[in-house]
Amino acid sequence: MVKEQVLTEEKKGKKAKLTKEERSEKNKKVLARAKAKLEEAAKLQEEGKVEESIDSYKKASKIKPDYSKPLLKLGQIYESQKDLDKALDYYQQAVGVAPKRAANYLAMAKILKKQKKYNQAVAAYEKALELKPELAEKIKKEYANSLLGQKNSMSKEELLETYMQIMQKEQTLPAGFYLKTAQLLREKKRYNEAIECYKKALQVKPDSSSTYVATGQLLVKTEQLDTAINCYRKAIEIKPDSAAAHKNLADVLVKQGDRNTAIDYYKKAVDLNPKSTRLYPVLKELLTTQGRFDEANKYNQAI
Repeated sequence: MVKEQVLTEEKKGKKAKLTKEERSEKNKKVLARAKAKLEEAAKLQEEGKVEESIDSYKKASKIKPDYSKPLLKLGQIYESQKDLDKALDYYQQAVGVAPKRAANYLAMAKILKKQKKYNQAVAAYEKALELKPELAEKIKKEYANSLLGQKNSMSKEELLETYMQIMQKEQTLPAGFYLKTAQLLREKKRYNEAIECYKKALQVKPDSSSTYVATGQLLVKTEQLDTAINCYRKAIEIKPDSAAAHKNLADVLVKQGDRNTAIDYYKKAVDLNPKSTRLYPVLKELLTTQGRFDEANKYNQAI
């Protein structure tokens, strides 16, 4: 009796194993059919027969519903046609049938970003990075911009914490990302950290006069006057018509006691921006203290 039972169990095991093999073979055949239809669709698409290709991609998906590539292709077609809602629908379907494929999350994230759904876009980018960390260098710009887009839905404290975490992970990010972070740090009076962010922004975009001016302002706040002067001079070198750079440089020169040179830069700032009448009394006072009364009188009109 026991022997017969053992033989029966062995037969059941062989039958189960055979069924599994048969199932696997069937799955391979179905996948082959789906891939063939996918290739047919791709060829039609290359020939410009978009509607026919859409139909073939749909058939490929119907042949094997858990095959995400046809869904991804459909999403790409509708994305190229600017039909973002339909594109997103297919990308979401692709994620649903293949939740471990990073490409599906990336495609979905890009659409969500275009639709300004930044929280969802960030979540999709993070899932893609979780599945495939080596994508970080490739998508860092899109990911960072999505994070920046979250500013309307997060508190400044949450934004700052998030930005700082990203900076710890990534060596290089878009200049705009560093500038936003610097501004948040500046508002918190964390000036030295903000200065470092401005420096990183300048490494990415070294021809930004306004960033040099912003850096100089914080250097002044931290009593790094010589370095601030260098920043303002660089800003002027990049953009000679920057009234702000000339004015800020003059302010520092006054602090250092170099009034004659400061007067020259204030004058240049006024020439560049005559409507900036707040500089007139400053110039009048400086010129008066230097005994240059005739020049000082020219600035009476704005007082």
